[in-house]
Amino acid sequence: MTKHRFALDWDRPTLPGAMTHVSLFDGGKDPQHIVASRHGAGDANALSDLLTTLRERGESVGAIAYVSEEYAALTEGSLRVPGLDVGLTADPSVLQAAAFATASVAPDRSRSWGGWT
Repeated sequence: MTKHRFALDWDRPTLPGAMTHVSLFDGGKDPQHIVASRHGAGDANALSDLLTTLRERGESVGAIAYVSEEYAALTEGSLRVPGLDVGLTADPSVLQAAAFATASVAPDRSRSWGGWT
């Protein structure tokens, strides 16, 4: 169900040195809305920043798991998610457990999110 509810929208740069922008959409809401948007130097960095933002804001386990799965697929599970002390895996049960563990930590509200950044 998670795979069909959420979707990523990419804005990849055409200019050298420009940042990749990624937005997470939640299709389970009517109307569909953006959960969060972030950017980075390349797809992996943009997804890493998005994942960090989702965890810090205490977003849903489903949203965190979806982005974790996309990050693992992009990096072939060989890299680590910032803030987690376990390696990535494509196993959904492990991703769900990792997402739950990170979502259950109180989010840092010192950084406010004001929309597109």
